[in-house]
Amino acid sequence: MLVLVFGMMVSLASGKDHGQVDLSAYQWKNRLLILFAPSEDDRVYQSFKEQLQKRAQEIRDRNLLIFHVFESGEGRLDDLSLNKEQARSLRKRFSIKMDNSN
Repeated sequence: MLVLVFGMMVSLASGKDHGQVDLSAYQWKNRLLILFAPSEDDRVYQSFKEQLQKRAQEIRDRNLLIFHVFESGEGRLDDLSLNKEQARSLRKRFSIKMDNSN
């Protein structure tokens, strides 16, 4: 299962503690695309990622930042790492319940 959350918010700003990502820091600067997937090896995630790579220039033109958040482990915002707590915080904020059993 791949879940997409797209918003006109958004830079990687930490909240008051290192376990949160302050999405409001991106507001009026970037568009955000948040990808939630069971793992980086998930075939649906990989297919979607390939499509995004084909549109790299369009993504840059639109100031789009892409969060990659996985069920377990760390995530990333483009090339910046998200720690496990930040990834967990994003899953909780958007009520993402994942299950690797598929």
